[in-house]
Amino acid sequence: MVTGIDPRSGRPAREERNVKDVFIHRLSTGAADIYISCNKTEGYRGVATCEMNFGMESKARVDLTVRFARSRLSQWRTIRQSAIDLLSGFEIRD
Repeated sequence: MVTGIDPRSGRPAREERNVKDVFIHRLSTGAADIYISCNKTEGYRGVATCEMNFGMESKARVDLTVRFARSRLSQWRTIRQSAIDLLSGFEIRD
């Protein structure tokens, strides 16, 4: 959660239009493996959105960025797995 006062407006920083909420998923080792940034206000086509960044290191040397409606934030695990499954379907096996 964003804290503090925006020096330009004097209002709480969390109320500013362009502030984003950031969520980080960490492995048991403490390393961050997923980064999610969400708009607080309406974004693309009038919908507040989130952007999730993660890698597929165990399957491929690929870094992904997936965007989805903020209303689906609680489903981030399913969205991530669906993206991995979709891209894994392009794998070429000899």
